[in-house]
Parts: sequence; C-alpha cells; structure tokens
Amino acid sequence: MDPILTPTMLTAALTKLLDGIATDAGSKAWDTLKALITGHRGTAPELPASAEDVSTLAGELAAAAEQDAEFAQDLRTWQQTVTGSGNVVLTVNAPVKNLINGQDMSGSTFNLS
Repeated sequence: MDPILTPTMLTAALTKLLDGIATDAGSKAWDTLKALITGHRGTAPELPASAEDVSTLAGELAAAAEQDAEFAQDLRTWQQTVTGSGNVVLTVNAPVKNLINGQDMSGSTFNLS
C-alpha cells in the first residue's frame, strides 16, 4: 500500500522547493505543482511566502489527497520527485562474497579480508 501523504511530508517538499525556487529545477517543480493543484481545484495557489503559508498549503494538500486517490498519487509522485523517494533498491544478480550497501557511511572503516 502506498504511504499516506502527511502535512509534514508535504511541508518538507514545499520547503525544499522554496529553498531552490530561484533555480530552473525549483521553478519547474513549482510550475508542476501549480498545474497539479489547478487541475484538482481549478485555481492556482500563490507561492508560499512564509513558513506558516507552507504549513497551510501542506495541510490543504494532504486533506485533498485523502479525498481523491488520483490527486494523492499525482501529489506523491511530485513530492518524491522533489524530496526523493527515500527508498534504495539494490539488486545483485551474481555470486557475491562481500557486499556492503548503505548511505552516508563517511568515516566508516571496513575490513573485508
């Protein structure tokens, strides 16, 4: 089952978007979200100007996603595009003696002898 979109998840995505809004990728992410919201409710949102605005929009989007499965899926796809899915999939199709898979392992030492 797909994860539920929470206001916290959406706030993180919106905050990340606003941090990069001056970039081409940030602008495209905002345009994509505006189009998604406009298609759902008929009007485009204003760009959030404060943390309170971000929180309000995130709450509205989460509530709308609870009511509309298609909108929820589209919003989830957008959110994962902005923040990353958080999921790492490693597939190994060969015999393996030593395999280390991880994230953020700076400062770690491995002895594979």
